[in-house]
Amino acid sequence: MNKNPFAFKNLFIIYTFGGLPFMLLLGFLSLFKMAPMYLNDEPRYGLLGLALSILYVPFFGLVMAFVNWIYLNIGRYFYNKWLSILKKNK
Repeated sequence: MNKNPFAFKNLFIIYTFGGLPFMLLLGFLSLFKMAPMYLNDEPRYGLLGLALSILYVPFFGLVMAFVNWIYLNIGRYFYNKWLSILKKNK
């Protein structure tokens, strides 16, 4: 069994594939000039909007995985410390 269920690689893959359908939908809407993709506060449409939505997918996965990796591993550390204190008191 995996010792660390909150491995960075697992979180990155989950967030990347979880965000992929939404980014592709937004990219296709941008391709047909229905919704803009923003880069430096400028709306982008067409193929550039589709390309930006595809490029945002790994960036989104990286940022979300990093933030949640820190959050979950700190919580796991404190939980394990709490359990060890409870076991000592028994």
